[in-house]
Amino acid sequence: MNDPITNPHDHYFKEIFTHKENVVDFVQYYLPPEVVNLLDVTTLEISKDSFVDSSLQELFSDLLYQVSLRNGLSAYIYLLFDHKSYVDDLVGLQLLGYMVRIWELWLKQQERKRKELRKELRQQGESARLEKLFLPPIMPLVLYHGVDKWNVSTDFIGLFELPEELRRYTPQYQYWLCDLSSYSDGEIKGAVMLQVGLLALKYIRRRELGERLPEILKLVKEIGDKQTGLACLETLLRYLLSGAEYLKKEDLEQTVQAVIKPGEGIAMGTIAQELIAQGRKEGRKEGLQKGLQKGFQEGRQEGMKKAMLTNIQQALAIRFTVERKLYEPKLNGLSLLKLRQLHKSVLTVSNLAEFEAKLQQLLITKPTVASSPSLMPQRVGV
Repeated sequence: MNDPITNPHDHYFKEIFTHKENVVDFVQYYLPPEVVNLLDVTTLEISKDSFVDSSLQELFSDLLYQVSLRNGLSAYIYLLFDHKSYVDDLVGLQLLGYMVRIWELWLKQQERKRKELRKELRQQGESARLEKLFLPPIMPLVLYHGVDKWNVSTDFIGLFELPEELRRYTPQYQYWLCDLSSYSDGEIKGAVMLQVGLLALKYIRRRELGERLPEILKLVKEIGDKQTGLACLETLLRYLLSGAEYLKKEDLEQTVQAVIKPGEGIAMGTIAQELIAQGRKEGRKEGLQKGLQKGFQEGRQEGMKKAMLTNIQQALAIRFTVERKLYEPKLNGLSLLKLRQLHKSVLTVSNLAEFEAKLQQLLITKPTVASSPSLMPQRVGV
């Protein structure tokens, strides 16, 4: 099973689709119109936190959203997001497994609520008979950004070779497929951050990436909010450094230097150059090479932790003009997961005192123990 955290496509997909505004725009621009007309997108909220134990959230990249329906037939529908960077013949089976686990856990949650309601009704001397329970509908969505043509049927029953007499006894459902290769760049719409994300996913494994990169970077410069722009740029560059197959670090550096100047606007240029220099000197390959020698997973985690530590030090030096090694002893004591949390904070806190408070909180926080089962079965890989 691929590690969803260290798989660059998986991690980047998660970065894009955990932002509610990106999901709202994606739903409005890319889902079938007849489905969009049923949804009240103002009610859209992420639901995976209510289904996945906190200790497993970092391992779960497929996203689950809840949104109310306009027609009144059902209270809401779940939108289950998955993504593929290659053609997967069995994605229909994988999604069905996810859907069954969602319904199972939903039923357990509802049964607890209904048990309490029955108790209250009996205490009040009223009938304990409750309305029939209907399962919430789930719409599975697959975002595909691979190079090969998607040639797999979106009908689950397409996985079987059946005589007609047995078809009625076999589960039947469809997943909705968004194949980014079928969209021209001009058809990629939505918020700027969503456009950047979808274009990067579209070209990450294609030879044309180098040609399209200047336009993608120019989009990042259009983001008005300072912190959002910084976060978007950093996430994009990390994805390019770790996931691009046909883009050399030297070419990436030249393109960034040509499009984003060190003195521009929100200091994107300075941060961009720091990240490119880090990628050139250290790179994710160090972790991968070390992993081949010492055990693949151990080496990759080691390389990523070192890179994340450097990123925090760079951000502190740029934002608050502090000595780069000032917090290194304390930072070395944090896990990769906590370093990721701290890195998000260093880009958003207003002053150094807020950063120090967050650092101290992470130093004294102990990891939680899973108290409930994971909703989703283990992924086959992306």
